[in-house]
Amino acid sequence: MTRVTCKIKDVISEVKSGDWGKGSPTENYTTEVLCVRGADIPELCKGNVGKMPQRFIHNKKATSKILSANNLIIEISGGSPTQSTGRIALISDKILSRYSKPLICSNFCKAITATGIQPEYLFNYWLYLYNKDAMFPYENGTTGIKNLDFNSFIQEQDISIPDIKTQQKIVSILSSIDEKIETNKRINDNLEEQAKALFKSWFVDNQDNDWKKIRLEEILEIGKTSIIPAQSPDTIFEHYSLPAFDNGTRPAYEKGCAIKSSKFYIQKNMFLFSKLNPRIKRIWFPNIQTEKAICSTEFIPYKPKDASLLGFCYSIVNSEAFYEYVLSLTNGSTGSHQRFHPTATLDYSLKIPDKDIIKKFESIVRPLYELIAKNRTENEKLASLRDTLLPKLMSGELSVEEVSLD
Repeated sequence: MTRVTCKIKDVISEVKSGDWGKGSPTENYTTEVLCVRGADIPELCKGNVGKMPQRFIHNKKATSKILSANNLIIEISGGSPTQSTGRIALISDKILSRYSKPLICSNFCKAITATGIQPEYLFNYWLYLYNKDAMFPYENGTTGIKNLDFNSFIQEQDISIPDIKTQQKIVSILSSIDEKIETNKRINDNLEEQAKALFKSWFVDNQDNDWKKIRLEEILEIGKTSIIPAQSPDTIFEHYSLPAFDNGTRPAYEKGCAIKSSKFYIQKNMFLFSKLNPRIKRIWFPNIQTEKAICSTEFIPYKPKDASLLGFCYSIVNSEAFYEYVLSLTNGSTGSHQRFHPTATLDYSLKIPDKDIIKKFESIVRPLYELIAKNRTENEKLASLRDTLLPKLMSGELSVEEVSLD
C-alpha cells in the first residue's frame, strides 16, 4: 500500500473561525443558530443531540459561519492539565438533520474543510493524533484556559495518506464499529424510556388508595463500604468513573487500574446515582461481574434490601418524582456541584402495592435492564476494538486486508 506524507495544512481548503454572537436578537444580529462548543464535541461524536445554546449572529456573517456537511470542528481553547485541546467532531448530514436551526462553532473552536482527502479519514487521523497527545506541545495560555496554536500545528504536523480506496476501506471499518455502538445506544435509550413509562403507568398514574405509604429506606440502603489507596496499594480494580458513566462510545470503566483516591466498592445488585449534579440524569444499571469493581465517591451506590426488587427500586430512583425530590435537597443551588446528604434521599416517600404486583412488574422490566447491560458490555468491547484498530490503521501497521469484523 502506497502512502503519501504531507502536512495537515495541505489537506485543508478552508478554515472558518467561530462566533458567539448574542443571546437575543438585536439590530443586525438576527440570524438564529445553535452554537457548538468544545464541551459539545464528545456528545456529537457519540451521536447524541447535545445541548448547544441558541445564539444570534450578525446577518452578514451567516454565510461564512454556518457549518455544512463534512466540516470538521476543532476545539482550540479549553482542555485541562490532563486533557489537551484539539478535540474534533465531524459534521455529517445525519447530524445536521437532527436540528431545525443552522449550526456554527463557538469562538473557542474552528471549522475546517478537507480537500483531496476523505473528510472521515482526516477526522480519524486527527483523533489518532489527539490520542497520542500530539497537541500538548502546541498549547499555550496563562489565564487558566489553554489555547492550541492551531496554525503551527497544521503547518508542522505530518499526516500519512493512503490511496483513496484504502481511505474509504479504513473509514468503512471504523464507521461500522461506530454505527453498531450508536445502534446499541439508541436501543438502550428506547428500552430505558419503555421501563420508565411502564413504571409511571403502573405506580404513578394509577395509584390505589389501599397502597401502603413507605419511606425509601424501608426497601433500599446505601452501600458505604469504601477502599482507600493505602489499604490496597497493589490491588487492581475496575473503576466506574463519572465521565465514563454516561458515555455510550467509550469503555464504561477502566480495567487494570490502581486507585489514587478513596472509592466505594460496587457489590452485586447495586446501582449508581450521581450526587455531583442531580440535574444531569446519571443513573446506571451496571452488570457487575467482579469483586474488584469500585466507583467514585461522587456516586451514591444503592442496594435493594430484597434483591428480587432490584428493577422496581432502580425504577423508583430513575423516576421524575425522585429527581424532583433530590433537587429539593439542594436548596435551589445551581451549577455543576450541587450538594446534598446521600442519606436524605432515603427519606423519599411513595405508595407501593402488594408484592404480587411488584413481582409482575419485575418480570417485565428486569429483562429490559438486562438487555441494556448486555448492550453496554458489547459497546465496551466495540469501543476497545476501535481504540485498538485506530492507531494501527492510521500508521499503516495494519492493512485493511487484515481486518475482518465478521
